[in-house]
Amino acid sequence: MKNMGFLILLVLTTNLSLASDAKVEQASSIKCNTVVEKAMVCDISMSKLTAHPEYFNGRLVQIFGYLAIDNGQLVLYTNKLYFQYQVQTESVLLDISYKQKKFISSKWFHQYIRIVGKFSADSQNDERIGALVTVRTAYAPGLRPDVKEDHMLVIDPDE
Repeated sequence: MKNMGFLILLVLTTNLSLASDAKVEQASSIKCNTVVEKAMVCDISMSKLTAHPEYFNGRLVQIFGYLAIDNGQLVLYTNKLYFQYQVQTESVLLDISYKQKKFISSKWFHQYIRIVGKFSADSQNDERIGALVTVRTAYAPGLRPDVKEDHMLVIDPDE
């Protein structure tokens, strides 16, 4: 009977080790080679950010989502439905300056947008994935990031 318990423990340990190795391999296969405003960014989905927040910590990311105000804070949700049902595990806080928040919310409040910014997994608030602590660019989904239009925000990285 002891051998059976040892065998089960060995199988479980092996499976957990393989799952961990697969997660590391999947994260390392993510490429951060998109150029936006002369900067290399990780063009990723919210689901990849949810799966690997530690991998993107401190990196410039470009994410697409639904912009809303949640508990007085500007938040980017995976989609409108997740906002309506308050699925915070699929959202990113925009922890940026008041001026940037005001501009972004005045243009795209309760709309889908793309945002390029520096992600911080350390800034986890409640159950959120993390936060964008700086924003370099925000634009409507149909626009190409290299096209300057009046409804596109481009922020000087040194600002």
